[in-house]
Amino acid sequence: MRYSLRGRGDSWVSPAPLMRYVGAVEQVVKELAINYEWVPVESQPGQPYRYPQSVSRYVRSTYLRPAVYRWAVYSPDGEERRANIKPTPRAAYVGEAENLGARFQGYLRPCPSQQTNKRIKEYLDSALGKGSIIQFEVLKFEDFVIRTHHGKPERVSVTNLQVEYIRKMMENFALAIQDRVNCEILNRVLNPIERRRQKALRLQKDLEGMSPGEKAAYWSREFGLSESEKA
Repeated sequence: MRYSLRGRGDSWVSPAPLMRYVGAVEQVVKELAINYEWVPVESQPGQPYRYPQSVSRYVRSTYLRPAVYRWAVYSPDGEERRANIKPTPRAAYVGEAENLGARFQGYLRPCPSQQTNKRIKEYLDSALGKGSIIQFEVLKFEDFVIRTHHGKPERVSVTNLQVEYIRKMMENFALAIQDRVNCEILNRVLNPIERRRQKALRLQKDLEGMSPGEKAAYWSREFGLSESEKA
């Protein structure tokens, strides 16, 4: 099953223009259409993954690539499923990863410092206890073209998601197309001040109890600074 998002933007290569009126001035607004679908990750060929299965050897060898993904929580026996219609998840978490296989594993066995992974796993465990069906899915979309600041066309496809800004753009696209009426979005969007505050608190917690040598290694690893340069 395929879906289309029709959006608007001046720099997108898109189909027939729309007409928009701003006051007495007529403006042409271009239309964007992207064909996409969510495809379940397979634990074995032809066998969709179901949480909380462990990451199989097939997953580790097949999904070592960049991707935009989502955790999708479905009702166990909804009318859509009984009617053989692709159901809408009642909750979803959208993310992006340079290495999908490694990111996948991080949700199943989160480290103590991986607060987002821990939060999502707790939600999935709770939903599983209520009989929900939980899938791990990747975003698949048809190639399209954008024009850069200088008017140069740039093709966007699943194969160039190794480019971080392309990957993050498609992650935000995936968030924008979620059904926010019938689906709870599990992503947390923080304002810049709150994000910096939380980052500072995590930094302070990480540094507590470290020896001078460990602190020096931390500053070098995280910021490329020596202990004396951190101020």
